[in-house]
Amino acid sequence: MVIILDELEYAKTLIEDKQYPKLKNLIIIAKYLKYNGDKPAVIKDKLISYCKENALNWNETIGESKLNKALKETKKHRLRTPIPIPITKKEIENIRLVKNYALEKFLFVLLAYAKILKYNDTRIKPRKKPQTLGFLYVNEKITKLFKEAHLNVRKDTRQKYLQELYSLGYIDLTNRGSFVVKYGCDESDMEIVISDYNSIVLYYQRLHGEKIAGCECGKLFLKKTQRQSMCPTCWKKKRLRDVAENVKKYRLNVITSFYDKKA
Repeated sequence: MVIILDELEYAKTLIEDKQYPKLKNLIIIAKYLKYNGDKPAVIKDKLISYCKENALNWNETIGESKLNKALKETKKHRLRTPIPIPITKKEIENIRLVKNYALEKFLFVLLAYAKILKYNDTRIKPRKKPQTLGFLYVNEKITKLFKEAHLNVRKDTRQKYLQELYSLGYIDLTNRGSFVVKYGCDESDMEIVISDYNSIVLYYQRLHGEKIAGCECGKLFLKKTQRQSMCPTCWKKKRLRDVAENVKKYRLNVITSFYDKKA
């Protein structure tokens, strides 16, 4: 299962876009409703309404197990909301020693994921067996991590990159297939604070000198033109508002013109 780092924004997107009620989505929506203060009975009623609205073939009897699993998950995990995650000067120095910008971006994303998962843990009850002190772990699909680093590379290239990082001692694998991040170092001055979990690699690109700007919504975005002043999400919403406003003005002009002619 793909890890959702910012579950708060993801839940809002699910509800706004009216996405199909997969179990993963129902779990996040259930945690979001609990985060907003709803009681279990209210959460279940709202989940049922969501399912009926977004799945034409929804069967309440068959779907009962999904709903119960979603509710059960709210007792184990809370909603993951963004908290500031520091990246230190020593960690940036370690990453830059690779001297390969593509690998540097990948290592930065990997480190950020590991720190978010460690310091922004959603478990309500602590682990029965704590992680080894000092180590950072990431249990995420390699394709997802490369995508987050904005690296569109073939499978053989990914394997080549990973092999290089293994040989350099930057990463390792656990028995369960998780990545062990070995270049973390909290005992150093802070260099970057990550607060936007959906734009992780942009923090490193800005540090590297690329034109990264901040939107009024708080998100970072790659500034491709001098006139660009907002992130793609806000720009899309603005365009939709502009279109709606233009349609409204056009209809008003047509109606006004019609009555002017009759007069």
